[in-house]
Amino acid sequence: MALAEVTEEKQGLALPAIQTHGGYFASRDKYDLAWSQLLIALFTPHGSRPMRRSFGSQLYESLFDPAELNDPLIEYVVQTTIETHCPDVILYDVVVIPDPILPTLHVSIRFGVAGEAGGITRLFDVNRADAMRALTL
Repeated sequence: MALAEVTEEKQGLALPAIQTHGGYFASRDKYDLAWSQLLIALFTPHGSRPMRRSFGSQLYESLFDPAELNDPLIEYVVQTTIETHCPDVILYDVVVIPDPILPTLHVSIRFGVAGEAGGITRLFDVNRADAMRALTL
C-alpha cells in the first residue's frame, strides 16, 4: 500500500477583507495570507499593541518624518520586519520608488512562502500628503 504524501496548505481569512467571488469571508490562498501578515506587521506602529509591545515596525515613523525619508531606510525596515514578525514569508526583493511629481512612494515587494519554490510580487503605494492631513485632524 502506497502512502500518499500529505502537504499542509495554509488557507484562511486574509486581511483586509475584500469582496471576492466567494464573498468577503472566502478562504484565501497562502500568498494572500502571507501578504496580509506582512502588511499588518509593516503598518502597525512599533509599540502600539498593548499586549504585544514588540510587534510592529518603524515604517510609520519613517514614512511620515520628512527628515528620515530615504529609500534604503524603508527597504531596511521592510526587511527587518519580515525577519522578525513573518516567519513564513521569504523576502526576495524590496524596491522603493519615489514618485517624481506626487508625494507618493511606490513599494514593490517580491516574496515567497516557506516551503514553496518561486515567489510573487505585490505593490503598495503610500501617499504621504493624505496621511499627513489625517494626522493633523
